[in-house]
Amino acid sequence: MTGALCGLRVLEIARNVSGPYASRLLAEQGADIIKVEPPGGDPSRAYGPFPDGDGHPEKSGLFLHLNRNKRSIVLDPSTTDGAGTIRALASKADILIEDYAPGEAASWGWGYEALANENPRLVMTSITSFGQTGPYKDYRGSEITLQAIGG
Repeated sequence: MTGALCGLRVLEIARNVSGPYASRLLAEQGADIIKVEPPGGDPSRAYGPFPDGDGHPEKSGLFLHLNRNKRSIVLDPSTTDGAGTIRALASKADILIEDYAPGEAASWGWGYEALANENPRLVMTSITSFGQTGPYKDYRGSEITLQAIGG
């Protein structure tokens, strides 16, 4: 692939829409994206539209829209083996995008501090509804709660 970001490697450990969409934009500019899907697949595989109403996970319009131009692997990021694979991939990545709850990545062994020790040039983006710190960090977000709190 060619583009302004050709040669940039991104490790995406994100589910649903925001993280996959962010890395899709990078992929369209030539970045090499490695998507990590949990066992059972990305949750967006369950959302349509589906051709002819066939709810097959390989035919989800949303999943296909968000994940074109990406390579993928399946692993459980909460396991020792999964964390080891993530650390190995992150050691060769330029950017990591993740969307787990604050502190989960670190508790599983692949938080920023652990990854930056191996790869100090790594840029890590953690997507949460209310940030990584502060009084609302553990709140769960949905479209309606984010609209309400944002005014």
